[in-house]
Amino acid sequence: MSISRELPQSNSACQKALNTAVSEAKKTTNVLSADTTTRLKSENTNFDAAMTLVIDSKQVQRTASAAALAGRAKFHIFFGCYYTVLNCGIELGLIPRADRAYYDIDINNDRQPVINTDAELILCGQQVIDGDAKRVLAGGIAMAFPTIAEYTVVFNACKTEISNFADSKLVVLKAEAARKGLKAGVNKIIVRVWNEVETFHSELNASAMRAASRLFGVKYRSQGLPAFVTGIVTDSVTGLPIPKVVLHLEGVGTKFITDVEGKYTINTTLNGDLTILANLTNYTESETDILMVDGGKMELNIKMVEIIK
Repeated sequence: MSISRELPQSNSACQKALNTAVSEAKKTTNVLSADTTTRLKSENTNFDAAMTLVIDSKQVQRTASAAALAGRAKFHIFFGCYYTVLNCGIELGLIPRADRAYYDIDINNDRQPVINTDAELILCGQQVIDGDAKRVLAGGIAMAFPTIAEYTVVFNACKTEISNFADSKLVVLKAEAARKGLKAGVNKIIVRVWNEVETFHSELNASAMRAASRLFGVKYRSQGLPAFVTGIVTDSVTGLPIPKVVLHLEGVGTKFITDVEGKYTINTTLNGDLTILANLTNYTESETDILMVDGGKMELNIKMVEIIK
């Protein structure tokens, strides 16, 4: 049976590998060289900071997204009300139909402009303000329900929220790019640490060497007999089962989905150090490390944390 090392793939797995190695290096001296220890600490500090920046920036983005969503909803109400009142004024003869031209819209079509994007929202929203000013300057009656002043307040607030959301997305992209830029160095130091750890324990038998190396985060994997992991996925706060959660083993494409009772079964021929990933929209990805024996059966219940918007 061939046993191979399994290097971390996800960003969080890399962070965990670094943290584990740093923690064990503090407790166990002389396993790593001085140069490797120094580089390990440096890469760990930088990567921890990069991971924190991504997490924090994504939280800001979620907050900005919620604010922009609410701002758009309120704007659409005022936008629709404005055109409804405009059309009513035209029907009542209080506003000439030709005045629709002030808003750059068809004078013979009572439908309001269609808004599908933020760019269209800003364009159409500004056309109302500019068109109203031209119409009133030409002697048209002042609009009410909403007044142009009320409309402008809502429109400007919506523009700000949309701008903040766009800025927050750029911050996330920059944070993720910075983190990605560190990955090559992180992978190199992890390999270097694992090599030195295995070399240090090379006089032990193979099983004992792997056990000692695992303390530094080294992961091993091999193919064997069919093995099974079963359990229930629940909400970390309510404790209720969560259906339709997608689970898979890191590095393996086969997906498994929880049923209506939150139950799942993962079958695999892999054994050793495995990681179970669980994903569902509006929940933080769950990562659970397990040590699967060849042909073993394991029960593992997973709690998922809902994303607070």
